[in-house]
Amino acid sequence: AAEAQRMKNEADNELEEALPAMEKAKAAVDCLDKASITELKTFGKPAQECIDVVAACGFLLRQEKRKLGWKECQLMMKSPQQFIDDVKNFDAEHIPEQVLANTEPLIGNLNFESMKSKSLAAAHLTNWVVNIVTYNKIYTKVAPLIEK
Repeated sequence: AAEAQRMKNEADNELEEALPAMEKAKAAVDCLDKASITELKTFGKPAQECIDVVAACGFLLRQEKRKLGWKECQLMMKSPQQFIDDVKNFDAEHIPEQVLANTEPLIGNLNFESMKSKSLAAAHLTNWVVNIVTYNKIYTKVAPLIEK
């Protein structure tokens, strides 16, 4: 019984770490609107960081096998509202290992502050991607503890 309680406490503590990441991801999505996505997708030659964050969305949302180029990123955002809905409805608890492996190198150096000057939509997408990945890592560590 003591071991079960210890495992429950460990799982609870880990989940407490995960929840702020999920809240930040949700807050980032709430900041997205059709106008900002439309603005982002109309960039002719965006900063590499903008391409990287949208390509990271491609890995997460569509489980793309390779990094999307800008034209493919623009196609993914063709319907801004659908793109936002896809982001909002994303299942952060079940991300395949390969998708995470593809996503992480793209977001390693990205942060909201540095992205704001490039594109507000890209900045909010950065917050979403970074926090979804953080949440998933904690969740996948905690899920087995919860099951026990």
